[in-house]
Amino acid sequence: GVSRAYATIDVLKTYIDRTEARKKTTGGVQSAWEFFNDNGNDTCEANRLFAGEQDDWLSKEGCAVLVSTTGTGKSVLSMQMALFWAGGKTCFGITPVHPLKVAIIQTEDSAKIVKRNLTSFRKACGWTDDEFRQAMENVSLVDIKGKTGEAFIDLLANVQRDGGYDLIVINPLQGVLGGLDIKSNAELSRFLRDGLDSILKGRRMNCPKCALLLVHHTNKPIQQAHGGPGVGSSQFLEYSCAGGAEISNWMRSLLVMLEQTGKNRKPGHFNLIGAKNGSWLGWPERFDNRPVWRIRRHDPEFDGGGNLVYWYDADSQSAALTEQETSKGPTEADVQRLADEIKSLKRPPTMTEARGLAQKIFGNYFGRSVFDLLRADWGKYGLEVAKGDTLAQKLIVPLKDQ
Repeated sequence: GVSRAYATIDVLKTYIDRTEARKKTTGGVQSAWEFFNDNGNDTCEANRLFAGEQDDWLSKEGCAVLVSTTGTGKSVLSMQMALFWAGGKTCFGITPVHPLKVAIIQTEDSAKIVKRNLTSFRKACGWTDDEFRQAMENVSLVDIKGKTGEAFIDLLANVQRDGGYDLIVINPLQGVLGGLDIKSNAELSRFLRDGLDSILKGRRMNCPKCALLLVHHTNKPIQQAHGGPGVGSSQFLEYSCAGGAEISNWMRSLLVMLEQTGKNRKPGHFNLIGAKNGSWLGWPERFDNRPVWRIRRHDPEFDGGGNLVYWYDADSQSAALTEQETSKGPTEADVQRLADEIKSLKRPPTMTEARGLAQKIFGNYFGRSVFDLLRADWGKYGLEVAKGDTLAQKLIVPLKDQ
């Protein structure tokens, strides 16, 4: 039948493409002197994605891996990086040389979750509508249709051949391995070096070169119970990735995302550590002599805006500042307005709810300033605080004589 004939043609086309790819992988022999004088500089510039020495952290033909424990927010962080770089903007100290064309492949999150993440980003990033639209137009969300292993490699090569992306994000690595034994260095080598590497270097199906950002999980921290250093130790951060050591050996660069620990830790604060080739990032701070960028999750009480999923620089303010928040500061009229809003509520708010109300009315940081002025002198504005052990229990009520 016709359908069978077309199926046969597809099989033959795939065979021919693979044959051509194998021919390309044999490469050619060129003297180092010829490469240095004829092609070296041009090739380096064509492969450049990030500014200055950060080009040596990741460029086309290379792979960076973002690794952390489960449930920390790796998916949101990787998507946020992709969107910033697609918009030509610096993200956590890493600056693209131009707006990157990015493909995102994710196999864990539903369409609803992806939409929620993008909506959160739009609310929190502080960009104009045009900036957001331009970045989004540079990002493609790729449905791999359940392909894994060699079938995924062929699909990805076709995606790259048709799309010509600067950067491909795969989240997570284990979602595309199929039946491959992740602990087997031999099997990993075939997938990474024979498969992904042929795409990064433009040697499969005539696809253009690209860079890769892999999202991956850490090893389970059981080794610490047996006297080992554990996942949080800096001693073997290069080998934090779950599976065989071939992953760490093959990658160009590694970012390890660890929640802050110790007596000075802050909830929701993480260290993003340049564990492999991180010195090229130019990050000034250090974590056990390794470059580190400190980040924090969105905090609805601190940042306002509700329960968004977004990452900030640890010491930065929310990016979504209103015009009022950048003004000279709150006036007595602003404080009185907040007091009047509290009095008009059907039930007395808690301290936490009152602060949230201030942020809703005036914006994140400006609202906090208004609330702090009100809290400094409740009676002046006709309010008082009823007894309670915590902020969530203390109620703000009108003065009895008013």
